[in-house]
Amino acid sequence: MKVEGMDYKMRKLYEDVELELKKVNYNDLWTGFSRKEFALYNKVKIFLKNEEIPLLSMKEIL
Repeated sequence: MKVEGMDYKMRKLYEDVELELKKVNYNDLWTGFSRKEFALYNKVKIFLKNEEIPLLSMKEIL
């Protein structure tokens, strides 16, 4: 699969998860508990709300 297609699927998944998390009343789960930002990742990138960060391979680090 092309990276662009995978990026689209991950971004769509991120949006779907975010919509579900918005439905949760976190304070009902635990007093003072609140929703925080989250990330999804695959073998290539980390997906944040408004950012995508490429993962580095060991070859790139060394």
